[in-house]
Parts: sequence; C-alpha cells; structure tokens
Amino acid sequence: MPSGYEPDLVRAQVAKKAGVFACNAYAALSVAEIDLGDGIISTAFTGQQSNTGSWGSWLNTENFLRAWDVIIADGGYRGFDWIVKVDPDCVFFPNRLRTHLAAKVPGHPQKPMYIKNCPKDIGMLGSIEIFSHQALDIYNTRKAECYDKLHPNDSGEDGFIK
Repeated sequence: MPSGYEPDLVRAQVAKKAGVFACNAYAALSVAEIDLGDGIISTAFTGQQSNTGSWGSWLNTENFLRAWDVIIADGGYRGFDWIVKVDPDCVFFPNRLRTHLAAKVPGHPQKPMYIKNCPKDIGMLGSIEIFSHQALDIYNTRKAECYDKLHPNDSGEDGFIK
C-alpha cells in the first residue's frame, strides 16, 4: 500500500471515518509506515516484492500472512466476535455487515468460521475476508501445518487462508 492510489484512498477513508475506520477497532498495515492523517500511522511489517499470477492478480499471499501475524501478535482481536480484513479499494460499510452478521449468526460466534462472500469456488474473495476470532486462533495454532502443506505464493491469500 505505500505507493500508487491506495495511500490517498485510505487517507480519504480516515478523514471521513469510513470503511474500516468506522469499525469498533481497526488497524492499518503496510510494508511501510504511512501517515494516514488524523494521527493514524500505518503499522509497518516486513514484506516482499509481489508478482502477478497467470490470472492477472497479485501473488501477495506471503505479505498478507505477515500482516495476519502482526494482528495475532497484538492479540486485541480476541476482544471482538469478528475480524474483518478489507483491501483499501474495497467498498465496505461496517453497519451493513453488523446487520448481516447478526442475522446470519445471532448472538456471538461459538466456533471457528468464516463468512462466504461470493458463490464461486471456496466462497471467498480476498477483497474482504470475515473470520470469527476463533478461526484466527485456529489459523495461529495450525499455521505451520498450513505452510507445510500449502505454498503461500502459489495462490491468492483467500485460497491459502481458507
């Protein structure tokens, strides 16, 4: 996110308290520290150069997994029922998601789960990913197994994390 159109897009979201910045809590992560305005500076993590896959999308799974490691290490996600990852250019309305989740999973999620966001294949596209905090805990305890069986740079982040 440190270059291109994304920093300005995120700054506009910060200024309007829109997208993830309208959530109960949020984190902005990038491979570089970026001043996003209103006192918000992205958390930097060590990333790597991404390449495009044969289907034209970015093979940036490793960077997203490193970002998840930052979230997991912080541990604050455990205080929430749901963890939502959105790309900077994803149109996201937290209040609409809250209403949808309350209807789909009344009360609080009691088990590891993710929310399908499309009807194709695994039911999830990476522009928005929604997990119960239990699902993120399961990923954390089993991520070494995932790395052994899967190859992060052979698929998109959505396919790997599913």
